Amino acid sequence: MPKPSLEILEQPQSLYRFRYLTEFKDNPHGPLTGQNSSKVYKTFPTVRLKNYCKKAIIRCWLCVNSNGKNVHIHQLLTKNDGRGIRNEPHDVVVDTTNNFTAQFEGLNIIHAVTKGKKYLEGFHEKKCFINSGYELNKLVYPYNEAELKQEVKNMEKNKAVLYFEAFDYETHEKLGCDIFSHEIKNSKNPHTSTLKIARQSVTCGKVSGGTEVIIFVEKVTKDVKIMFSERNGPWKEEAEIVEIWHQVAIAFRTPAYKDLSIDQDKEVFFQLVRESDNSFSNEMPFSYRPAQTTQPKYCEPVIGKKRRIDEDLSSVGVPSYPYSPPLSEQNYNSEIDSFYNSQDCVFHVMSNDDPFLQDCNEKLRGGGVLPGIMDYTYGVPRTECTIELGPGLESDGVGGHGHISESNEPFVDEARKHISAENEDDVEQKEYKLAKNLFQLILKEDNPSFTKFNDILKNLSHEKLIHFRNIFNKTPIHMAIENKKFDYLEPLVLAGIDVNALDVDGNSSLHLAILHDAQPKIISFLLEKGANTNLFNTDGETPIHLACRLGRKLQLEYLLPSMRSFTEHLSIKTGDTPLHVAVQHGHFDLVSPLLKKVPILFPNKGGYTSLDLAIIKEDDRIVKLLLSHMDPKERKNIVIVNIILTKVKSDMMFELLMDYMRRAGEEPDFVSIKYENKLSSDLNEKCIIKRLL
Repeated sequence: MPKPSLEILEQPQSLYRFRYLTEFKDNPHGPLTGQNSSKVYKTFPTVRLKNYCKKAIIRCWLCVNSNGKNVHIHQLLTKNDGRGIRNEPHDVVVDTTNNFTAQFEGLNIIHAVTKGKKYLEGFHEKKCFINSGYELNKLVYPYNEAELKQEVKNMEKNKAVLYFEAFDYETHEKLGCDIFSHEIKNSKNPHTSTLKIARQSVTCGKVSGGTEVIIFVEKVTKDVKIMFSERNGPWKEEAEIVEIWHQVAIAFRTPAYKDLSIDQDKEVFFQLVRESDNSFSNEMPFSYRPAQTTQPKYCEPVIGKKRRIDEDLSSVGVPSYPYSPPLSEQNYNSEIDSFYNSQDCVFHVMSNDDPFLQDCNEKLRGGGVLPGIMDYTYGVPRTECTIELGPGLESDGVGGHGHISESNEPFVDEARKHISAENEDDVEQKEYKLAKNLFQLILKEDNPSFTKFNDILKNLSHEKLIHFRNIFNKTPIHMAIENKKFDYLEPLVLAGIDVNALDVDGNSSLHLAILHDAQPKIISFLLEKGANTNLFNTDGETPIHLACRLGRKLQLEYLLPSMRSFTEHLSIKTGDTPLHVAVQHGHFDLVSPLLKKVPILFPNKGGYTSLDLAIIKEDDRIVKLLLSHMDPKERKNIVIVNIILTKVKSDMMFELLMDYMRRAGEEPDFVSIKYENKLSSDLNEKCIIKRLL
C-alpha cells in the first residue's frame, strides 16, 4: 500500500504584505489567499492528504525556506475563527467528509519585533515545537541566546514558506509526510517586491550609448540591474546606474549598441532585473538612433537661407537665354519698332515654367511695359523713372539705364528683386559647393594630401567660413574631431573657425575631443587656441565633467589648470562637481588631482558630498583617500563624519569612519543606532552644522 503523502492543491499567493501586530489587532487586513484567488472567487492555501483513510490532522507552520524545518522569526497568526488571536501551529482536521482536504483561511504573516529577550524566547519555543512532534518539548533544543540572535540576524526576513505536516487524529503519531509551499515574498519590501517601471524620460538615444535616462519605479534597492536586450537576438548589455533616488527613481546611462554602424533606428527594450530572486520588471521600449557621422546628410551644408542648392542649375529651374548683341543708339528706334510689332518672339523666348517669367509675359501682353517704352522712343515721355542696370545687363541695352512708366515701378522693383535673388543663389551655390567638398574631404576614410584641402580653405573668406555648418550644426572642426582627422585641426583653426562653437548637442570642440579620446596634445592645442573649459552641453556637463565620467586621466591633467573655480563647473542637472563625477564612476586615479581643486564636503543639489557617494558605492580605496585629505583636527570634519556614522549600514564603511574618528581622538555619539538609519539623502543636518561652526 502506498505511503501517506501531502499534495498542495492551492499554493499561497506569491506576494503578500507582511503585517504589523498593531494593525492586525485593530483592523485586520486581508489574510493570505491562494494564488488563483480573485475578487469574485476567493481561494486559500489548500492541502490534501493522500493514501490515508483514517481521521487525521494537517498542521501548518511558517518557515524560512524549503531547505529544512527552520522556523521563521515572523509569526503566522489568525483571529477569524471565533477563538481570538491564535499563534502557530495551525491545525485542520481532515476525514472523508471533507475529502481529506484542509483549507487554511485567515492566516496573516506578522512582523516580529526583534527587541528585548521576549522575541528570542518565542523563537526558541517554535524551534522546539516543530521538532518535538505533536506536543511541545522545550528540551529538544537548549536555549542559547547568542546562537539564537545570530540565526535571526542571518535570516531572510522578507521571504517565507508554509510548511505542512500530518498526524493521526487518535494517536497523534506523525504520518511521515510533509511538504513546503512556494515562496511568499513581502510585497512592500524593495528587496522582494514586484519590479515595476512606471515612466521613462527618454525613449531614444545615440547608438554609441551614454544617453541619460530617468525612470520612475516601485521601491527598489541597489542590487537591481537595468538590462538592455533585443527581442529577437542574443544581444544583452547592462546599463550604468548613476543614481537610485529614494528607491523610487533611477538615473542611468544607456550602453552602446553592438553595431555602431546602423543606418536606421534599432528597436530594443530594457527592464529591471533582480538576480537575488530572478525577478524582472515590465519591458520598456528604446530606440537606438544611427550615429550622426553615418547619416547621408552629415555632409550636407546649411548655407545662407538654409536652402539645399543642387550643383546642376537646371534642377532649380534657371532658364538659359540666347545671346543678343547690344543695340547701337542710332538704330534703337527701328529695332524697338520691329520688336514691339513681333511680340510673339518675345513671348516664345521668355515662355517657361518660372512663375515670375510667366508674370512677365502677362505684363507684356497686357501692355504694361512696352507702351511705356514706346512713349519714350517716340519722344512723348510720360512721368519717368530711371533704372540702373548691373554691368552684366548693360550689354542688352543702349546703356546702363532705361526709362519706363511710373505705373510700372512695382513691376520693375519685383524684377530687380528677382535678379538680386538669382545672384544671391549663385553665391550660395558656390559656397555650397565649397562647403560640401570640404565636408566630404574631412569624411573620407583615406588621408589625402593637404593640397586640395588647403585650396578649398584659400577660396573661403573668414566671414563665410565661420558660418559653415552641417544640418547637425557642426563646424568643420567638429567633423574633423569626430572623424579623427586631427591633422586638419590646425589649418581649420588658423582659417578662423571658432573652437568654441557648439553643435546640436551643445558640444564644443573640447567636448568632442574628450568624447573621442583625442591625444593630450590635441587638448593642449585647442586650449592654446582659446577653447573654453566652462561651456556646458545639453547634458549639463563641461569638458572636465566629461573627462571625469569617461576616466580620461591624461586629458584631465591638461584641463585642470584652466579651472579657476570649481563653482564654475557645477553640473546644471545635478550640481555635481568634477570630484562627484569621478567618485560616482569609481575613477580612483582621477580623485587625487581633483582634490587640489575641489573640496570634499561640498554638497550637490541632492545634498550628497563626494564622501557620501564613495560610502554609498562602498569604494574603500576612494573612501580612504578622501579621509586622508580631511584634517581630523578640523572640528567640522569630525562632526560631519560623526553624522555619516549614524546613517551608514555597511560594516566595512563603518569601520573606516570609526578608524578616522579614533585617529582624531573622538568617540562617536551615535554608534549604537548605526543599523537603524540609512545614509542621509539630504544633508540638511550638515548644512546646519556648517552654519554653526
